[in-house]
Amino acid sequence: MSGDQRISARRFRLLCEQRGYGYPELVRDLGKRGVVVTRPGVAKLGRAPDSPVPHYAAELALVLKSSVGYLVGRDRQFLGKRFRDLYRERGCSLAALADQLHRYRQVTVSTQYLQQLACSRNTNPRAEIVDGLAVLLATTPD
Repeated sequence: MSGDQRISARRFRLLCEQRGYGYPELVRDLGKRGVVVTRPGVAKLGRAPDSPVPHYAAELALVLKSSVGYLVGRDRQFLGKRFRDLYRERGCSLAALADQLHRYRQVTVSTQYLQQLACSRNTNPRAEIVDGLAVLLATTPD
């Protein structure tokens, strides 16, 4: 991550709320991943309008089942374009991808949901969807 990127406090708070994380639980789960951070340190991410990207941003994104790109607000168009390019290059249909996600990864998504991802209307898919698509499209979740 470049030094000019900043964590969006609004997105951080939204993810914590959606995932059911209070700051103490987030500190605990980051600690399990080997990240030493204090509750005030985590709380600062949710208070300041924008905070510098912490050294533990990747672990934070994993715990919140999101991406660093989402936290810094830089993934909206990239995610959709990258997904579109990958499935088109491999000659896959969205219906086939939805079926394969369900069959091989036990992740249920609709063709319409995948279309929303491809068109950047949905920019924060669950981690298991990103991981499953990465495997099926022979790429990395990043």
